[in-house]
Amino acid sequence: MKTLFSILFFLISINLFSQAPDIIWEHTYGGTLNDEAHAMRQTPDGGFILAGTSYSSDLDIPDNYGSRDYCLVKTDAYGNLEWAHNYGGPGVDYCEDVENAFDGGYVAIGSVSTIGGDIIETHGLADVWVIKTDNVGNLP
Repeated sequence: MKTLFSILFFLISINLFSQAPDIIWEHTYGGTLNDEAHAMRQTPDGGFILAGTSYSSDLDIPDNYGSRDYCLVKTDAYGNLEWAHNYGGPGVDYCEDVENAFDGGYVAIGSVSTIGGDIIETHGLADVWVIKTDNVGNLP
C-alpha cells in the first residue's frame, strides 16, 4: 500500500509540474520569403537584437540586395518591432552573430560572396564581413 501511494504521489507530482509554461508574448518577424534568425542578444534598454539572413524585401523587412542578405531586427522588451534592416550585396550573405557595441550600436559578423550594395571589397569566393551600425541599424 505504501508503494502504491508513493507511485501515485510521484505520478501526480509529475503531472502538476510538467505543464507547459505560460507564454508571456510572441511575435513573428519577416517578409513573404525565407527569413531566419541565427543569434539574439538582449539590449541595454531591455529589448532584443536578432541577427540572421533574409531573402525578403517586404512586410517587416525593407530592401534586399539580390539574394540572401544580413538581417538585423530590433525589438522592445515586449517583442514589438522597433526597426529591421537588410545589409549586403547581390550574392549570398550570411549573418551569424550580433553583439551590443559600447556606443549603443551593434556589431554583426558573417560571410559575404560578392561586391555590390553595402559590400565594397571581397578577397575570394566567401569572406568574413563585419558591420558596425548605430543604435537604429544605420551603417555610417
